Amino acid sequence: MDRFYRKPPLEEAYAALNALVAEHNRQVDAWNARQETAQADADQRRARLKAEEAAIAALDRDLAIKPDPDDAEATQAHLARLKERNARVERFNRQVEETDAVLKGYKTAAGATKPDMDARGAEIGRRSAELKARSRDLEAFQEKGQDLAFFSDLNGLLADLRQAQRAGAEVTAALTRVRALRRELAQWAIARQRADAFGLVVVEARVGDEPAWFIVDTGAMRVCLSTELVRAAGFQDRLGEEGTVSLPGGMRTRGRAVVLPSLTVAGHTGQDVAGSALPASDVGIDGLLGQSFLRRFSWTLDRDRPEPLIIR
Repeated sequence: MDRFYRKPPLEEAYAALNALVAEHNRQVDAWNARQETAQADADQRRARLKAEEAAIAALDRDLAIKPDPDDAEATQAHLARLKERNARVERFNRQVEETDAVLKGYKTAAGATKPDMDARGAEIGRRSAELKARSRDLEAFQEKGQDLAFFSDLNGLLADLRQAQRAGAEVTAALTRVRALRRELAQWAIARQRADAFGLVVVEARVGDEPAWFIVDTGAMRVCLSTELVRAAGFQDRLGEEGTVSLPGGMRTRGRAVVLPSLTVAGHTGQDVAGSALPASDVGIDGLLGQSFLRRFSWTLDRDRPEPLIIR
């Protein structure tokens, strides 16, 4: 149960992972955009510094030519150019310091964001690997038929406990535990079907006094249910002849006719409902709710409702 049925459904887990991936991609795109903007600004600043550096170098070349000491006008012009050169060098140095500070700020901002981005990427990798492993394990579990074997064994235990209870044995605690496990499995199956746009409709029912869960199959002429559930409800003495039973998808199997004294779904009870008892491995869940029950009532199906089968 812990390994396959008690974790969040794979569909929900993948949806959460996809949301994390989307947020990570948004963060990466924003980080890349900031880096591109910073790089463009840095390139422009460096280009301006390079141009200013070239202008200062040109002044230095001019100043390297000393004027005639006896030419007062030339000397005065030389001193003016030297003063201009020193002022430009001072401005250039301030620009270099400013550019260094800006580039350092860009680097600091990028460095502050990247650890969170890397952590998110690592979390995505961890969750992805975990979900892939869960998917592989579940697929192998189902391919080997272990899920149906587990379900059949649990239903067989339910039937044995109910028979022991009717014989006077004190099995309340064990019976409560088995019923809780069956309900948990049913809720897991319902969640899986609701997550699928073409999923089946599964409804809770009561066979006699035993809780059960049925797939609504409007194309089935009769109710089908597992032989284990028939035994759990104490109706095994009502089993009739064996015959061929048609299942969804054109499958055919062998089952025994049974008349259920009572079958309750959505608060409505049908009495003496004709059905077929099959092995649990053939029905997949407790049974199929067919027309031998449905035609007795006015009903509609609405998958968007918490209780999709509405019976009037």
